[in-house]
Amino acid sequence: MRAPRSGPAAFTGFLLIDLVVPLASYYVLRALGASVWTALLAGAALPVLRLSAGLVLRRRVPGASLFALGLITVGTVIGLMTAESRLLMARESYLTGFVGVWVLLSLLRARPLVFTATVGFMPPAPAEDWHRSWETSETFRRAMRGMTWGFGLAFLIDAAARVVMSYTLPLDLVPATSAALLAVMLLVVVQTGKAWGRRHMRRSTVPPTRPYTRGPWSYLAWLVSRQRGRVTLGAVLGSAWMVGLALPPYVLSRAIDSLGESQQNVVLGWTAVLLLVGGVLAGLSIWRHRTMTRVRMDAALRTVSEVNAHGIRLGDTMARRTLTGEVVAIGSGDAWTIGRSLTATGPGVGAVLAYVVIAVLLLRISVPLAVVVLAGVPVLALVVGPATRRLRTVGTPYREQQGRVTGRIVDIVAGLGVLNGLGGKAVYADRFRTESQRLLQHGYRVGRVTSVIQAAGLGLPTLFSAVVVWLAARLAVEGSITVGELVAVAGYAAVLAVPVASFIEGALDLSQALVAARRVTDFLDVRPDSTGSAVPPGRGDLIDEASGLRITPGTFAAVATAQHSDAVALVDRLGGFRPGATWAGQPTSELDPAQLHEQVLVADNDAALFAGSLAQVVAGRLDVADLGEAAILDALHTAAADDVVRGLTEGLGSRIDSGGRNLSGGQRQRVRLARATIADPTVLLAVDPTSALDAATEATIVDRLTHHRRGKTTLVTSTSALVLQGADEVHLFADGRVVASGTHTALLANPAYAALVHRGRPATSAHDPEIQA
Repeated sequence: MRAPRSGPAAFTGFLLIDLVVPLASYYVLRALGASVWTALLAGAALPVLRLSAGLVLRRRVPGASLFALGLITVGTVIGLMTAESRLLMARESYLTGFVGVWVLLSLLRARPLVFTATVGFMPPAPAEDWHRSWETSETFRRAMRGMTWGFGLAFLIDAAARVVMSYTLPLDLVPATSAALLAVMLLVVVQTGKAWGRRHMRRSTVPPTRPYTRGPWSYLAWLVSRQRGRVTLGAVLGSAWMVGLALPPYVLSRAIDSLGESQQNVVLGWTAVLLLVGGVLAGLSIWRHRTMTRVRMDAALRTVSEVNAHGIRLGDTMARRTLTGEVVAIGSGDAWTIGRSLTATGPGVGAVLAYVVIAVLLLRISVPLAVVVLAGVPVLALVVGPATRRLRTVGTPYREQQGRVTGRIVDIVAGLGVLNGLGGKAVYADRFRTESQRLLQHGYRVGRVTSVIQAAGLGLPTLFSAVVVWLAARLAVEGSITVGELVAVAGYAAVLAVPVASFIEGALDLSQALVAARRVTDFLDVRPDSTGSAVPPGRGDLIDEASGLRITPGTFAAVATAQHSDAVALVDRLGGFRPGATWAGQPTSELDPAQLHEQVLVADNDAALFAGSLAQVVAGRLDVADLGEAAILDALHTAAADDVVRGLTEGLGSRIDSGGRNLSGGQRQRVRLARATIADPTVLLAVDPTSALDAATEATIVDRLTHHRRGKTTLVTSTSALVLQGADEVHLFADGRVVASGTHTALLANPAYAALVHRGRPATSAHDPEIQA
């Protein structure tokens, strides 16, 4: 037995036999003088024969053919029950509406209808690939469910359009229009579904582009360009929903006028259309809201991501320019304000179209009513325009003050322990109170303008509705319009409130977003204090001119000093954060920071530990998958942190809280050291890497770290004898300068060094007679 056709051949056969032939037979029979009833039923003969043959020969009926059989059956039953030509013409709408609901309900099943129906048209090999993709790919499953939403809503829209055509177009024009509608609907939905599916499935490898920072408008345009497909879908759905809101009043007016003319069958038809329109609008509203939520979330989170990435690029420049509070304010408020403004790309576009459609519909009823509606645009501009400009004027200083207050909060929280020790809490509390009062006054100014705009958003739609309904009532009393048209006008007036409110809400959101976007672009325009020159190739001496320290390449050096601040200042100079040091003859502070810190890594005990799994915390900026579990475990072993892995319930997958709060002080120190070693820099500068550890653990780390860093430049600052004796060379500091150098054993002859490492009297001055000895 021959295998059933699949792919394009099956789909072409479906269109030819189930659509083209019945349509052609209808017009041939009508031309020969047959009635509408006879022509419609006769056209169903060939599809019935085709279905019967498929059932007998292959003992199965394809889903598409079953759909066509359902259309024929419903049409035949209606034809036998009534001779009403209009009702007979609308017979397909009831089944297509049912199919639309059926398609949407299939989303509740294990596999949606679009997937099963498409696989039915495919050859065996591609069909097997699709089944495998469904089992293994969440992205594929999301694409199929999204396409099912599109098909279901398309069928519901098709059903509503068929009823409208059946009761408004000339009888002999309905079959051709109906067939054309079905063909176009299938073509558009299939092609759109394919394009959307390809876009949804594609994994882009193009690196993300940097945002436009020429101004707030360009930044908002960049956010839209990053999700053009989703924004376009939101605009289409928002427009369809907004325009669709005008359909219920129109359908209701036609039903009322038909009732007045005692056309009961027509009334039933319009009632069915009203139910279908309500279902379609509900589906469109859900789909629109989900799409626009994704648009808003994408814009907000993309803004947060760009700000965080730029903050990392700025490095210590951000701290020196006191921009920390600005970053917090952007992440906590501005990003979401910007995201909310992108609603204008969906319902905002739809509001414009809906406003025009309602004006056109009113123009068909009465010119004065249309003039009143169109006159509302300049009224809106006169009321809302100046208010939005004023909002941007008062919003800018409010936002600047908000950044200052947030920065003050960050400073207080970060330095609370120091403030308690110095007794400075009251002083900072007074400063914060003063800054807060200034912010409050700016907030009052913003609130006054915002209240005017929001009041206009509530009052103007109501005023428009009242004026339009009053004029329509006058026209109805005069007999210029019918009762049905009066009902339609009242509905249009109620619907008109939606686009008007969208205009005003969009203007408010956009005004606030422009202020927020200005702050974002100003931050993104900040450049590091010095981009610097390229890092010199090859290895060279690392020299600190301020202290006289020289470190030769490939050595494991140590600095012993009683003043922790001297050690921190030394590492900052060598790491390029402060001037005063050179690497291979070039000042480290003038080298490109990004290139320098790829090769020179500063590891101190204040380095942040971000929340994530233990593997992610140790990997740092590196990718866990690229490193592999073995490399991460090796870094933890070097840092003597094997017990940290064993002590956590899920090993490397265990969650570490922000700042490592669920770890002890010693565990945090070893995790930081593991993160530094896995980066494998050319130069490692570590400040007291074992200060919180016991002697046994210290000895283990020194042995493993010296072995791990063999052949690479390493500098550690410490006063522990266990650490110092593992170094190739030790430098004793006093008054911020090198006063003695040598091995640990040789320096023990120096009384000041011996006292320092044995926790005796520290060497603090270069003039100490024991140092000079």
